[in-house]
Amino acid sequence: MNRMKCKVTAVLLFMTLAHTPVKGHADERDHDTAKRLVDAGEIMPLETILKQNWRDEMGSIVEVELEQEDGRQFYEIEYLDRDGEAWKMLINARTGQLARQQPDD
Repeated sequence: MNRMKCKVTAVLLFMTLAHTPVKGHADERDHDTAKRLVDAGEIMPLETILKQNWRDEMGSIVEVELEQEDGRQFYEIEYLDRDGEAWKMLINARTGQLARQQPDD
């Protein structure tokens, strides 16, 4: 469980440092949007999403972004598996359900 906490901390740190605007309020950054939507009960916290979907054998998280697609919010998680292959997961931020998982180009 400590490994998961380290990964979650690293991801949250990344989201805190991210400066890329996302669709929503004009001047909001990813972490601002995520906090606003979590506080409003519109999406699940990233920690909850990872507890439901992350398995240690999946490897290491490289990047997490909050994205909007077809009017819905998704966490896009890029990671390297144990063999060093790059993967991308798209998880519905409201329900926590995996929408898509595929090799990352």
